[in-house]
Amino acid sequence: MLQRGREKDEKSKKLDAKAQLRQDEINKNAAKADQERQQKMARERAKLEKEKGKRDAEAAKTAAAAARRQAEIDRTHQKALDEAAAKAKEAEARYQALASKSQK
Repeated sequence: MLQRGREKDEKSKKLDAKAQLRQDEINKNAAKADQERQQKMARERAKLEKEKGKRDAEAAKTAAAAARRQAEIDRTHQKALDEAAAKAKEAEARYQALASKSQK
């Protein structure tokens, strides 16, 4: 009787050990899958950040080009205004000269 009890205990321990090994293997596989998933997410995040950096750089380049064009337009416009002001001043000086001659 004791022999049978011991055999049952040993058999039960073996089954428990096998079940524990299976559970350990399941846990190990789940941890590995989770780690792989996290690595994949990190790679995707890095890829998205790189793409965003490229888009931001392209947008900055486009904005800089637009600013250069606008600055050139502004310089041209200011030059035209300065020339017009100089012509107006010159015309005013001629008018004043003529006006002072006619008063004499």
